[in-house]
Amino acid sequence: MVRGWRTFLGEAPANGEFDAFRAHSRTGPPLSDEHFVKSLYRNFGIALGKRKPGPAPEDG
Repeated sequence: MVRGWRTFLGEAPANGEFDAFRAHSRTGPPLSDEHFVKSLYRNFGIALGKRKPGPAPEDG
């Protein structure tokens, strides 16, 4: 957990963090551990994990 957002946002990211932020902003899943993502699914009913690339299959 970040205690001081102003300080956190004013600092340069640690080595490799910038790449992780960029990758997750493109692919969609939250940059977090699996436990947190599963808790979001339980609370909101939205699957946020990685999925197969490409269009969703058509029904019917």
